[in-house]
Amino acid sequence: LGAIGALERGGDLFAWLEHADPALRVAATESLIRLERGRSILFLLERLRKESPEAQLKLLALFDEFGDLDAMPFLAQFAEQHGDSLPVAQTVMRVFARRPHPRCLPFARKAAARFPREEILQAYIAIVAAIGEEKDRETLIALLGQSPTIQCQAAGALTRRGCGRYRRILLDNFRSRKRAANFAAMDALAYLADEESMLLLCSALTEASPPHDRKIAELLFTH
Repeated sequence: LGAIGALERGGDLFAWLEHADPALRVAATESLIRLERGRSILFLLERLRKESPEAQLKLLALFDEFGDLDAMPFLAQFAEQHGDSLPVAQTVMRVFARRPHPRCLPFARKAAARFPREEILQAYIAIVAAIGEEKDRETLIALLGQSPTIQCQAAGALTRRGCGRYRRILLDNFRSRKRAANFAAMDALAYLADEESMLLLCSALTEASPPHDRKIAELLFTH
């Protein structure tokens, strides 16, 4: 019903919001959101407060598709109330990385410190690269000792924020003999998307191995 926009049948979905099966409740919520996009965020927030932990995670993921920037402060408040939950942190950090809002910064910092997993650290770096403050610089510098993926993403964020000396880390990884380091550096250079970075990617296009060529071609195509 939600996919085909059957507004006249939307009332049939409300009964499913009280079903014992959380998967059916989530499905009904998603369908109603698709039908009433104008009021979807308020409805989603209301359902989020009422649901079981299992269903809450699925509803949180809907913010990635239906949430807008104005909803992020409310999502940050919910996340702070569930700060001990790794699954909540993983889900909301993905959303915050796509829609960075200043209100989400305190939670992003706490999540990165409490759950220093690669996916959460990547989301944290994406957030602070977009809207971070001076205090985040020291955390980014500390992350330079992490895996190539985190190291390059942090170096890219620092470079974009005016710390040009960290570009050297990207160049070292770009020339590394380890493919994981190469690809991480390519992603960071494409993220910077400045003239120097794009020229470097272009110059390596015909000199690298086929997997590297494909990676560079994909990055150049998307940028």
